[in-house]
Amino acid sequence: MKSGITILLLFVMLMQILSRAFIVLDYQLNKDYIGEFLCINQSKPELNCEGHCYLQKNLKKAEQSENKSTQQTLKIDFPLSLPVNFTCSFSQVTPIQTFIFRYLVGHPVRYLAAIFHPPSYS
Repeated sequence: MKSGITILLLFVMLMQILSRAFIVLDYQLNKDYIGEFLCINQSKPELNCEGHCYLQKNLKKAEQSENKSTQQTLKIDFPLSLPVNFTCSFSQVTPIQTFIFRYLVGHPVRYLAAIFHPPSYS
């Protein structure tokens, strides 16, 4: 499940990054059709546009949508006070087991020489 979501998110990020490349690829694949039917400068054959105007328009539109998506920010409003009808009830909990701590009076326990070994520099 996690790997599927990860692959999906990576695919979406790649699509956003490569959106311009897809626009140019689409133009290259359909250059004849775009030049003949979708070109804005069809009435001016002396410009030899061949659909470059259509390509520029699509690239500009993609750039504007990219800029618009980066400028959008996430706004989250947090309430400054709790709601008026907020109620909270506590029930008394009885302990399951009580612990009694006793301190031993006497001399401190010495460290065990078998366990403690200071570092040696040899």
